[in-house]
Amino acid sequence: VIFDPLNNIKSNHPVVYTYLHTYCKNKNITLNVLKLQTQQNSSVTCGMHSVWFTHKSHKSSINNLLKLSKVLSAYKVETGEKYVLNTVSSLFFS
Repeated sequence: VIFDPLNNIKSNHPVVYTYLHTYCKNKNITLNVLKLQTQQNSSVTCGMHSVWFTHKSHKSSINNLLKLSKVLSAYKVETGEKYVLNTVSSLFFS
């Protein structure tokens, strides 16, 4: 599963995406890209989003992560970012 909080890995990092895609294909692994933007373009909170995804991915199945992305994609990016930051803050900083 690839999670890019800006949801632009294919357009802004095509070499990285192609490498990951090729690697997974060669290893017969399904590559899932969460088509979910949880970070505003002007934000510098990428580390918090990485912590959030790492935490979620260790507690959830791939299917649940994909379902979560569908739920969050119904909201504005600003709302998703607030959710991620609040979740990380409550888990690790309280």
